[in-house]
Amino acid sequence: MAKNNFDDFRNTLLSTFNFVAEKVLDLADAAADTAKTGHEIAKLLMEKKKAEAALQDGYQSLGKLYYDLNKNSAGSVYADLCDDITDTLETLENINEEIAELKESMGSEFEDIEVEFEEFFDDADFEKVVDDAEKGGIDIDITVEKTDASAGIADAPDDAE
Repeated sequence: MAKNNFDDFRNTLLSTFNFVAEKVLDLADAAADTAKTGHEIAKLLMEKKKAEAALQDGYQSLGKLYYDLNKNSAGSVYADLCDDITDTLETLENINEEIAELKESMGSEFEDIEVEFEEFFDDADFEKVVDDAEKGGIDIDITVEKTDASAGIADAPDDAE
């Protein structure tokens, strides 16, 4: 009789374990399917953003072409927009001239300006700042100095590779 109780208990335990194992496998399959679906959605969203950007580029090119061809003879619907663009272009030209005059007035002193950054920048943010400055005609010379906080970090000499 004790053997029957033990066999029943063992069978119940095994069937419970099998049931739980099946449910875990089902859950894992569902999670994998959800992850695959999420990945596909992410890929489609990226494709959508690329298509939207291409569409905006197309609209921008079309608008620029229309402006270039019709800025002096735009119909009444577009005349105000063309005038706004012309005014903005003139403003940008004036700003660029003012920047050039200021740079020229600074002469060689402009090259000796030093800027110290007390905060740390993400590499991408820092590269964007440098790129933007260089696009604006400002030459950037970057010098890295060790601070007390970085003194304990062992760096290989620049010429050792």
